[in-house]
Amino acid sequence: MRECKLFKKLILDYLEGQLNSEDQNLLGQHLGICHSCQKELEEFKTTLEVLKKETRARAEESMGADFLVEVRSKIEKKSKP
Repeated sequence: MRECKLFKKLILDYLEGQLNSEDQNLLGQHLGICHSCQKELEEFKTTLEVLKKETRARAEESMGADFLVEVRSKIEKKSKP
């Protein structure tokens, strides 16, 4: 269990591709035998997927709103004498 604390700290870096090859191999071996850390990895993956989707959705909403404001502004400028 003590070992798990160390490996759980590496999971996010692992998912983001920021681990060196040695740590990546060690974590991979540990994940092969530790169900608790496997569960933690899956939870991190799910959380990151939700965050990415939410970020994308908000960015699209923001772009859409800005686009409409810009179009309306141009229409108003053209309609003024």
